[in-house]
Amino acid sequence: MPWIETDAFADENGMQEIQATEKTKISDTVICRNLVKGEKYRLVTKAAFKKNGNIENVKDGSKELMGTTEFTAEKTETTKTVKLPEFDATPYEGCTITVYQWLYMVSDGEDILAAEHTDYDNVRQQINFVKLRTKSKGSGYRR
Repeated sequence: MPWIETDAFADENGMQEIQATEKTKISDTVICRNLVKGEKYRLVTKAAFKKNGNIENVKDGSKELMGTTEFTAEKTETTKTVKLPEFDATPYEGCTITVYQWLYMVSDGEDILAAEHTDYDNVRQQINFVKLRTKSKGSGYRR
């Protein structure tokens, strides 16, 4: 049975903690194991966050933030990096998003779920959008 593990990161610095900007890029490196050589697979990633205790999809406008890649397994183990589309992360400042993954085997035009990695609390799947903090000297007022 295939299984996957992952590391999400910000393209700008390769880390999991960044400032929320209007042009944010996130990638997800996924290790796929126990694949069947010669079979075609589709790897799907989607970003989610918690709002009022509920898990919701990250959106850029009205579009869900997700990426996909297809490949044919040349070995029983491979590593793939899925790039999510550039998006405006400013609405998520101060939030943590989690990148989920699903691996499908593509057979006769049908997608068969082979593995998933959807643990919201897995820190390796998370990107933290820190708030920008600035300090000013003095009160800024003069009498």
